[in-house]
Amino acid sequence: KGAGGAYIYLHCNWDYYSTVHSGKGYDLETYSSPDHTLYLANLDFAYGTLATPTDIVIREGAKVRFTNACINEGMLNSGRNVICAGDATIEIRGFCSILGGGPNDPAIRVLPDHKLTLTANSGFEGTLYAYSGIDEFGVGRAAGIGAGYMSNCGDIEILGGDIQAVGGQGAAAIGGTENRSCGSIYIGPDITRVLASFSEDSPNAIGAG
Repeated sequence: KGAGGAYIYLHCNWDYYSTVHSGKGYDLETYSSPDHTLYLANLDFAYGTLATPTDIVIREGAKVRFTNACINEGMLNSGRNVICAGDATIEIRGFCSILGGGPNDPAIRVLPDHKLTLTANSGFEGTLYAYSGIDEFGVGRAAGIGAGYMSNCGDIEILGGDIQAVGGQGAAAIGGTENRSCGSIYIGPDITRVLASFSEDSPNAIGAG
């Protein structure tokens, strides 16, 4: 589509010693596992509303996709979140919301010395709400995207989409928490919007806590 009658060529380099992974889809409404963990490998995608407390761990170097996904919302103090086990890329399609599963948990945790890239496919609307987890009193101490309470944060780059993040007390919305280091943060030119909101006692909406 859109080739205007031109030829389209597909080239495949075959390596007998590597496994081709085409990506697997996960319906969060029906997903369950004994250890409450979902591991996403390269090209995997998840959709729907998460029905049980679950950590979503993105494997090293994987590019994954969330499509109209609702993760941990309403699961107070479950202690679960989205964790980047290494460098990771998350593509957002449709409307997605992620809530940290406890007051010390970010929506998306970026470990030190690793990088998270957030983007949205140019052909799809992509909106992400990412909130720090809260306790029964409505108080959270983690970033929305980045670090958990009193933990360091890696690098974050936002290359596309409408990203809205909220941090807890002493924490940035995107980045680190109080008295902890934060890696570099880059916001690219093709984003629709980045809205970073922080609560009391935080000096920055984006950056270090």
